[in-house]
Amino acid sequence: MIIRKLKIFLQNVRKNSLITNVILETLSHFDIILIQEPPWSEIRKIPSSSNCDGEPLMGTCHHPN
Repeated sequence: MIIRKLKIFLQNVRKNSLITNVILETLSHFDIILIQEPPWSEIRKIPSSSNCDGEPLMGTCHHPN
């Protein structure tokens, strides 16, 4: 397979989750999306033996695509 035109989008979002979400939802016509400085936030709580509420799992935004 030969790719004649590869569309790449690169953006520094400066840890802004709104910009990151807009990019992931609207720029589906690009083949590769590169995001610099993505926001880190709590994804969910994970079980912990020292904390009954659970420990926070930190990470970046997840997108189904």
